[in-house]
Amino acid sequence: MKATILIWLLTGFVPLFAQNTPDSTAWYFPWVQRMEQTNSMQEYQTMRKEFEEKYRNHPLALLRLYALYEENLDKALVRSVKSAKSEKKQREIVEKYGWSRDRWQDFVLTVADVASKIDTIPDVRLRNFARMMKESAERIRFYRRLRTAGAPDFQFTDLRGKVRHFSEFKDRFVLLFFWNRHSVPCMEELPYLKKAQQIYAGKLQVIGVYVSFLQDPMEKEIVQNLIKEMGLNWVHIFGPQSKALKKRFFILTFPTNLVFNPQGKLLNESLDRRGELQSEKLLSTLKRFLNAQE
Repeated sequence: MKATILIWLLTGFVPLFAQNTPDSTAWYFPWVQRMEQTNSMQEYQTMRKEFEEKYRNHPLALLRLYALYEENLDKALVRSVKSAKSEKKQREIVEKYGWSRDRWQDFVLTVADVASKIDTIPDVRLRNFARMMKESAERIRFYRRLRTAGAPDFQFTDLRGKVRHFSEFKDRFVLLFFWNRHSVPCMEELPYLKKAQQIYAGKLQVIGVYVSFLQDPMEKEIVQNLIKEMGLNWVHIFGPQSKALKKRFFILTFPTNLVFNPQGKLLNESLDRRGELQSEKLLSTLKRFLNAQE
């Protein structure tokens, strides 16, 4: 027993003797060895199918293997690419087995579903992994709904004190702009938004969501003066409601531009490709969106 405990301490492994987990740690270490040593991505994928089938009734064990699989996939991919005999074969391996956006999202949703079936996760690292997967899955599902079912309506009070609803702008394209004046990229984005509004007047509604991170009683006045000086004459949202929208739309970076068509459906092809809706590319992407609607 002392020897076993020593192994756990040296490897950083915390035994998962909780519900729905195999009785012995012996089941786990062969998987560690196999995933760390394989040079074939085909074999690596086969291992995933194998452990998904073998432990489908043991969600805690399955979650740990998913964490191991995710941790070692890039390393296995590199080894597989290095073992390829030609550059063409290397490209094929990366294209077929590497993390694409859709593959990663499907993986996250699968893991989150498994994690939701577990009441207690004693391993801290595994618990953090499960939390990350659940939070990411929630964001993925939300944005998939935005693309298919459209944005849910919400009420807000604009910076002039007028009560508005998102649905009142559904006769045109809407650009939700999440920003903060302390962000240099946000400030650099403002002239492009002004130009977009001028070019597509009557077809595009810009809604600026100013998210403040300061407890400054002068912040609202400073932002109002900035808006007036720069001639940012679109709809503005400020205060606690902005932070609520940031949370609701899972905004992680600034600036973030979200574009919705007149039916309220999100047009962003990927939040990971946010550069397509910023700076010079903003105008060309908006043009493509609007032309596709006609």
